[in-house]
Amino acid sequence: MDGEGAYNCSVSRCGRHGPRIHFPFRLHHQPEYCGYPGFELSCDLKNRTILILPNSLTLIVEEIDYMSQQIRLSDPERCLILKLLHLNLSESPFSFTVAEPYLTLENISIFKCSGMPAYYRNYYSDCASDKTLFAVSYSLYSLPHTTCIKIHEIPSYGMTTYSVIRLSWLNTNCSYCEGLEKDCGFKNYTKQLTTQCFDRPFTTKGIDKPIFNAMIMYFSIP
Repeated sequence: MDGEGAYNCSVSRCGRHGPRIHFPFRLHHQPEYCGYPGFELSCDLKNRTILILPNSLTLIVEEIDYMSQQIRLSDPERCLILKLLHLNLSESPFSFTVAEPYLTLENISIFKCSGMPAYYRNYYSDCASDKTLFAVSYSLYSLPHTTCIKIHEIPSYGMTTYSVIRLSWLNTNCSYCEGLEKDCGFKNYTKQLTTQCFDRPFTTKGIDKPIFNAMIMYFSIP
């Protein structure tokens, strides 16, 4: 049947307030045809939605905007600066983006600092195990250059806060289907990466409810 793969993929959530998960994203236990390559998500023990990026970088999915094809991510360990040191998006379908069209992408630098005065507190994080200070800035001129050394630069990074990043994807082109209030999926139930729009009742008539982790449910029994 044309689009049979899409008919068998229902909308899911990891938690009651978690983002809706559907094509191009899929949960790890769903069939591969339910999502585009590189868009696999999972639920952790706290029912948070998890995306694993290259280099095993694990981030929480706070929001998925299927119309603008953007995803907002945060760090469960609240140490995003250290995670950015190992982030390489060249092997993923995502790229850095900004939340508003009037904003622009700019490179940022990460500095390793010591002995910074208190009034620089907004620039740095001390979440490292050795309490090393890592500062994020567009320029060394914003920091005391005598105590800070530049150790890494991240190209084209749109950052509104130091705890959240926003990524976008382009290759699925499913925003067209969203605009038509239809769902997106693989064409003709094949592994070829060709997508098309489907009537929404067929793809979302499944149970749109949280998928609670069985282990958490087990430990909640007195």
